Amino acid sequence: MNAIRVHRILLIIFLAPALTLARSDRLVRVPGGLFIPFLDDDQPTRIEAFRIQAYPVTNGNYRRFVEANPEWAPSRKPDLFADENYMSHWRKSSGSGYQEKIDERPVTNVSYFAARAYCKWMGLRLPGTNEWEYSAAFPSVDAPRESKAEFSRRILNWYGKTSGEMRPVGTGYQNVLGIFDQHGLIWEWTEDFNTATVGGDSRDTKESALFCGSAATAASDPSMYADFMRYAFRSGLQARSTSRNLGFRCAADL
Repeated sequence: MNAIRVHRILLIIFLAPALTLARSDRLVRVPGGLFIPFLDDDQPTRIEAFRIQAYPVTNGNYRRFVEANPEWAPSRKPDLFADENYMSHWRKSSGSGYQEKIDERPVTNVSYFAARAYCKWMGLRLPGTNEWEYSAAFPSVDAPRESKAEFSRRILNWYGKTSGEMRPVGTGYQNVLGIFDQHGLIWEWTEDFNTATVGGDSRDTKESALFCGSAATAASDPSMYADFMRYAFRSGLQARSTSRNLGFRCAADL
């Protein structure tokens, strides 16, 4: 084996993790258009073009954030900004408390405050609820012409599956824009998760509202039950809430 080949192999070994993390940071352009939010009684809303990460934020990416911002380490986070289960899957790992085998899996057990801090550190922001739902409504790459009802049934089938070991990002659902895993992997934080109840009423947007959840629910169209489930899940969250199946991705203006 000559020296050049050895050098190339070593580059691959040492650069592969960085390349994987860079790939998961990739932003996809979402074209602007009209969108009918689940709670707005068929009133179309104009969504301006924006960018959103192609993948949910991974454990590997979040580990870089924690290394640069140790105040968000599991052992140091303020209780005001995350509940007791914050990053519990790291704490339960053996050895140093983190296992590299989870690098490419979506980070979960993160609070709204933590997700926001990460996106700000990246020079990005959390997507708005309407932005997230709009981008998630684009058809899948493997069934671009399926009806809304068929699309909804497929999503509900994913929601109904028993969760096993968390899959790596980019190995499941993909839409025609090249956005992965908005369905079938985890739930995701949005910037304004707390601004409306599932019953359609506006919520207090003061910072105090971030610390209380809402349980109001109402669904008028069974074919939109998948949408209803996402709004119902969000409406019960507090900003310090964490969950083993709740993560996030970041977005940006154009």
